[in-house]
Amino acid sequence: MKRLRSLLALAALVFTLSNSAQAQQAITPDQLVGVWKFHSQVIHNASTTGKDMAGPFASGFLTYVREGKNLRVSVNLAGAERKQAVGYATDEEAIQLFRSYTGYTGIVELSSTATSEGTPGTTTIDVDLDQHGIGPHPRTYMLDGTKLTTVTKDFTITTTTSFEKVQ
Repeated sequence: MKRLRSLLALAALVFTLSNSAQAQQAITPDQLVGVWKFHSQVIHNASTTGKDMAGPFASGFLTYVREGKNLRVSVNLAGAERKQAVGYATDEEAIQLFRSYTGYTGIVELSSTATSEGTPGTTTIDVDLDQHGIGPHPRTYMLDGTKLTTVTKDFTITTTTSFEKVQ
């Protein structure tokens, strides 16, 4: 009887572990089509605390449209250096605003299989305000209802950005 209980406990443990390690279902391009409003961005590296880096006045949108079997994404984000608007920006403020702006477009290719972390994909940027951004950028996509989270890992920096679907 003791041996049977041990075997049942082991079987239950194996079943639990195998279910929790299963990959979630892959995100399809059709699930991303539409407009997504920027919510937050957290950057992790050796010198950050993992707080929201975008600031209270950051704003922006992602727009995904179908392009063949893939997606085209257009990104317009005004980021961390923004301050509440009070009149016209000085030249110095305008330079900071320009530097805080992200604008690019490219093709998103999603993997047809997901991992436990999400759906891997690559955004290949073909037009970028910052020419250093042109090229492929691997990302992981996670979708929870109307919330989209992307995780980008570049060398020692991990950027987690979240968006809400515009209805």
